[in-house]
Amino acid sequence: MTNHLSDASKKFERNPIRDITMRCKAVGGISLAAGKPPSELFPVKSLRLELADGTITEDVLLNDDLLNYGPAHSVGYKPIIEWANKFIAKYHNPPNSVWSTTLSAGNTDYFLKVILALSNPRDVIFVEEFSYPGIKIVARAVGREVIGIKMDEDGAIPESMLQTHNDCVKQGKQPKLFFTTPSGQNPTGLTIPENRLRELYKVSQTLDLVIIEDDPYYFINLQSDTTSVPTIDSVPGDSLLSKSFLSIDTDGRVIRLDSFSKILAPGFRLGIVTISKEISDKIAVLCEVSSMSLSGIGQASLLAILNEWKDDGFVNHIKKIQLLYSTKRNYLLKAVEKYLKGSVKYKVPLTGMYLWMEIIGVQNTSDLIDSLLAQKVALLPGTPFSPCSSQSSFVRASFSECTEESADKAIKILSEVISDYRKYNLTKPKQLTKPFVNFRDKMFCLNVFGSVSLLLFLIF
Repeated sequence: MTNHLSDASKKFERNPIRDITMRCKAVGGISLAAGKPPSELFPVKSLRLELADGTITEDVLLNDDLLNYGPAHSVGYKPIIEWANKFIAKYHNPPNSVWSTTLSAGNTDYFLKVILALSNPRDVIFVEEFSYPGIKIVARAVGREVIGIKMDEDGAIPESMLQTHNDCVKQGKQPKLFFTTPSGQNPTGLTIPENRLRELYKVSQTLDLVIIEDDPYYFINLQSDTTSVPTIDSVPGDSLLSKSFLSIDTDGRVIRLDSFSKILAPGFRLGIVTISKEISDKIAVLCEVSSMSLSGIGQASLLAILNEWKDDGFVNHIKKIQLLYSTKRNYLLKAVEKYLKGSVKYKVPLTGMYLWMEIIGVQNTSDLIDSLLAQKVALLPGTPFSPCSSQSSFVRASFSECTEESADKAIKILSEVISDYRKYNLTKPKQLTKPFVNFRDKMFCLNVFGSVSLLLFLIF
C-alpha cells in the first residue's frame, strides 16, 4: 500500500534525538542523548481506580514506558496493544497478513494524520451524502476536497461512487480516500448490510481507494423491539454485531478506527487503529513530531479497567450501554409518535444514538433552529451534515441524554415550532424574505428588547 503515500509523507523524518536514543536502547547502551527526566522524580508510582460498581482495581505500575518520553508513546503501551490485537482478531479477524494495531488519541486526530499521510492538497475524499461535519472541516482545512456519495437506506450507493469518481477524473481531480461509518451512521443511524458492504469494497478495489472505517457505534447495538421495556437479557451484547469492512479486507486497504469514547468515556482520548504496518510506521513518525505521545495516565487507567473486567466484564459493560441506549431511544420514539405522527418520516435506529427525521413540508430545517433554541431545545438541522451544505428537510435528534420527561417536552416544542412555521409559510406574502420567527420567539425578543431598554435608561 506504499503507492498510496502522499508527497508529504515521504518527507516525514524521525526526530534525530529519538532515532539515536532508540538505537542506543536496542544495544543496551548508555544514553546521554535524550533530555528525559529521571523517573525517581515522578510524583506518582502506581494507579488504582474505583469503578462505577464500587470495585477497586489492582494497581498498575506507572513505569518509565507510561510516564517518560519514549518511542512506545506514539503507538501505545505494549500490554494494551496486545489486548487490542486479540480484540480485533476476535471481532473482525482481518483476512490479510499485513494488519497491525496502534493506539490513537481519538478518531478525529488520527483521521487528520491519515489525510496528511495518504493524500495531497486538492485530492478528493469521498464521504457519505450525510456525514459527520468534523470530517469535512478537518479535510478542507488542509486543502482536500470533500465530495458526498449519494445514499439510500443501505448506505452509500456503489453506482454513485463509480459515477462520482468518473466525474472527478474528467475534471482532473484525484479521489484517494473513502470515509465511512458503517454502524449506526452519524447522522442517519443506518447500518450498512453485508451485501452492500461487499459491493462498496469491490468498487473501492476497482478505484484503488483506501477505506477509512470510522466505527465508534459498533457496540451500541440496540434492542430491535421498541414496544417492550428493554432488559439486560433482551439486549444483544456482542452477538448480532454487524459485518465490518475490516473483516472482508483482503488487500490491507482498510484503516479501521475503533473508539473508547462511546463505550468508556471521551476523556480517555484513546482509540484502536487497525492498519497495514507499512502505513502505520509512516504515521507513527508523524505522531512523534506532532502530538508526540499518548497520555500514559490514560493508558494506565484503561489497562486497569481491562485487567479487572477481562472478556466477560467487557461484554457485561457493553450490555449495560445497550440497555440504557435502547431505553432512551424508546423514550424519544414514544414522544415522536405522540406529537409528530404524520409530520415526519424516519427509520427506527437499531445501532448508535441518533434518530434522523425528515420533516414533511419543511425544505430547510435550519429555519427552525433559532425558534427551538429560544425555547431551550436543541436539534441539529441536516445542512451541516451535507458536504456541500445544501438545504435539507432532515433533523438529527440525539437520544443519548434523553429522559422520558425531557424527550416528551422537547418533541412537543418541536411539533409546535413546525406548526407555527407551516402557518407562517402559508400566510406570508411571496416577496417576504425575512427568516421565520414564531410568536413565542417574538415575545422572547420583545422581553429582551424591553430589558435592554430599561438597562440603558438606568445607566444613562
